[in-house]
Formats: sequence, structure tokens, C-alpha cells
Amino acid sequence: MAMTTFSDVIIPEVFSEYLMEPIREANALFASGIVKYDALLASKLDFGGDDFTFPYWGALSATGLEAPTESTEGTINKITSGTMRIPRIFRTYNVGSTQMASILAGSNAMVAIQERVTEIWKDGLQNLLINIAKGILGTAGGLAITEDVAAASGADAPDATNLITKNAVIDAKALLGDKAGSFKAIVLHSKVKAELDKIQAIQSVLLPGDVLPVEMFMNMRVIQDDNVPTVVRPDNTATTPVDYVAYYSLLIKEDGFRYGDSESGFRPVYIKESPELGMGVEVLYTKKMLSLHPRGASWTPTGVTATKIEDADLALSTNWTYSFDPQESGFVALITNA
Repeated sequence: MAMTTFSDVIIPEVFSEYLMEPIREANALFASGIVKYDALLASKLDFGGDDFTFPYWGALSATGLEAPTESTEGTINKITSGTMRIPRIFRTYNVGSTQMASILAGSNAMVAIQERVTEIWKDGLQNLLINIAKGILGTAGGLAITEDVAAASGADAPDATNLITKNAVIDAKALLGDKAGSFKAIVLHSKVKAELDKIQAIQSVLLPGDVLPVEMFMNMRVIQDDNVPTVVRPDNTATTPVDYVAYYSLLIKEDGFRYGDSESGFRPVYIKESPELGMGVEVLYTKKMLSLHPRGASWTPTGVTATKIEDADLALSTNWTYSFDPQESGFVALITNA
């Protein structure tokens, strides 16, 4: 009996749409509201250029309400504006039929492959967001949106005051002052989440439209990801120096990031057959051109190859600047021990 192959179960044009729906809808980033699809941003990707500019409107330079004077024109308050540079990001994920042999042997191979590949793309998109946040937190404005309660280098061993607490989260949100708005998700390292689990601070909530409950903390959706930034802080006061790890948690506001993608100029999904290799090999290629833009930041690359922006480039602080006041940021960071 002949083996089932990619080309037996996948029509590339159909699979492309089949793949995108869960990435944009089932993904916790989109479901929580912290990432929103932006059609205008997506349309910018259809044109050429290593990166592109995006207009923004700033705050009104208001002097406050004033009493009118018949003989004098009132103050004309102006709204500030400018442009932000946004990177064009290319990503691919390829898999061979020999690696998916057990899935292809199943009764519903297309669904199984779609689920596996979708998870890869969802994790990759989440990693992009974390690396972008890391880059921004390293800028001069990044300090203004970071609450640090972790033990300092050279200090005593971390204690309860250095762990994540509701008060620490409140203080982190307060960094944005009256611009704090609504925070929709918190991205935690598994070790930090474990601290919250110990005190039963996380609740399982069934949200409208969901089939399964999601974990919530202080009305924020919990997203667990061990790729969040960490920093090692040595305790040099001990007889034998000990290194303690401090973990970043990201508190992200509604619409903190905008997302767009495009299939202009390339085939997002295709299958290549190589019958000359062994008994025959197929490779499923999936590709995306996208942008993930954090509110208030501008891409200012130095020495980056535009067509090959790596995660490490996105995480580099010299490649980002703030266009807005940091209080207009779409997220804040909290540093704690665990």
C-alpha cells in the first residue's frame, strides 16, 4: 500500500487559509486583545522597501480650559504628529514528509498537520513579541516602564519582598500613571507562575465564546513563556558566591501591539517533491511576511540586513527608540525573583 504524502492531503491555497485562522483567532495574543490585526499595517507590506513608515497622532498640547475674552483669540492647541519606522519581518517553517510520517499515516492527516504547524507559528509569533519587548526595555525609555523588586547584585538572598505580588503588579501598572488604561495579559516565566500557583492567586475562568477555561491573574490573561528576559545577579556577600536569576514579567495593555501580514509576491504554502532522494521525499514550506509593531516605538536598525531580521536583532535595544512619551507605552515590565 502506497504511503500517504503531503500532496495527497494538502492543497496549498486551501491550507494557507486553514493555517491562518487559528493563528489570528485561537492565539492567546489575539484572543486576549493585546495584539490586534491592522489592515492598514498589512497593506503597507504590499509595497517595496526594507521597512516602512507609519503615521501617528500624538497627544494634544493642551493648556487647559480657559475663559474667553471678546477682544482676544483663544489659545489654539495643536495635535502633535510624526512617523514611526516599522520592520518588515520574514519567517519560514519547513518540514519533510519523513519527519511527519506518523501523522501522515493517521485518518485525518490534514487536520493533524495543520495543528502541528499552527502551534509552531503561534509560538514563533509569541517569541517575536517577547524579543521586541526586550529590545524596547533596553532603551533609555525602557527604565521608565520597568518596576524592579528583585534582589540587587551583591545583596542578600532573595526573600518574599523580591517575589511577584499583587502590590508589585499594581506598582508596575502605576508606572503609566493616568495613562495606564486596561491591561489584558501578563506574560510570565514558568518559575514566576509557580510562585503565583503556590498562593493560589491564579483563577481558571471560562470567558464568553470559549470552550475551555483560561488562567487569569488580576483580570489579566496568563501567558506562560520561558523565553521572557532574565538577568543573573550574583550574591557576592556569601562565602561562596551564589547567582540568583531575576525574571521579567510583561504586563501588556489592550491593543499594545499591532499586527499585519501579507502574501504579496510569494507563495505562502507550497510542496516540493524530490523523488530522486531515497524512496522519495516531500517538503512542506510555509512562509510569512509580517509586521508586529509595539505602541509608541520606532524601528531604528543599525547594521541589520533588512531581508534577514533575526530575533536577536529585534531584542537589541540600539534598534529601537521611543516615538511617544513612555507613559503612552503599550506594556510595562516587572522584575522579580522566584
